[in-house]
Amino acid sequence: MSLVELLDEMFAASQQTGAGVHRQLSSGLHVKVGLRGQRRMIIVWRSADKLPSAKECEIVGEDAGLYDPKYRLWRCQESEDAFLITEGYRGELCDHRMEFFMHVNARPKFQKAWRCSKCGIVAGVAYSTRKSAKEKHFYGKWELREHVWQAWCKRGPATDALSDQPHHKHEGSSAPPVAAAKPKAKASPKTDAQRQAERDKAERRHLTGLLTCVSFAAACRNRWFRNDFVMQARRAYLEAAKLPELREEVSGRWFAHSYRHALPYALLACRWRHQYRALPLKATAAKRSRKSRRKKAEVAAA
Repeated sequence: MSLVELLDEMFAASQQTGAGVHRQLSSGLHVKVGLRGQRRMIIVWRSADKLPSAKECEIVGEDAGLYDPKYRLWRCQESEDAFLITEGYRGELCDHRMEFFMHVNARPKFQKAWRCSKCGIVAGVAYSTRKSAKEKHFYGKWELREHVWQAWCKRGPATDALSDQPHHKHEGSSAPPVAAAKPKAKASPKTDAQRQAERDKAERRHLTGLLTCVSFAAACRNRWFRNDFVMQARRAYLEAAKLPELREEVSGRWFAHSYRHALPYALLACRWRHQYRALPLKATAAKRSRKSRRKKAEVAAA
């Protein structure tokens, strides 16, 4: 019997008796479930001093039907060191209509994905051509186990608003952190002068790139512009020029005429690495060897 079936059976028994139901799993983990109205509550603990791990709490919570399992320290009759797992998701749920199919071919990995026409969430399967590689099931930005993914694709969170848990980034932690993490100090707001300096820096980078593109095209067409001292002088001017000077040069007629002819050279340079890979090893066929006419004449005379 799987853990999902066992938990469903325990919740059904708890609803009939009106009390908590306790089971011990083969891994040594104790699980006790109960209902408070329609809200499911799970308590987990171990007989030894070792606490249940964060991953165990998440697995038990998801197999119990919780979308965002939250856990905190709890005391019960059986153990003083236990965790209480409850539902932490308070958003909307959607009965999905996975109608839009997408296939992504990015060798050696492939993806099949569906998008819900009601809420827009994307769910899919990522796999590889290798037979040993396992499939990965994702729901939005979350990677889920297959049976959880199948359940969420029928009815799941309407948005990708589930919260990150600490053990998602630190998988080696043996237990969930008890104390909440300290909030980070807020950065001081930027002044108007700092914002203007950032905008000027971004504009300067953009204008320098445009002028460099024109210089590259000139070097491709004229041998004199390919000289080292010419390229060094142009680079030094672009680095030392002030922003108004760059603006004036870009707004002129010379740049408008030159940039139109320089753009194909820049695009070709960006794609040259891919173009080079597509070239054959031998661009022309090898010359065919011709037999000597003298030998043919000697054979005919004989």
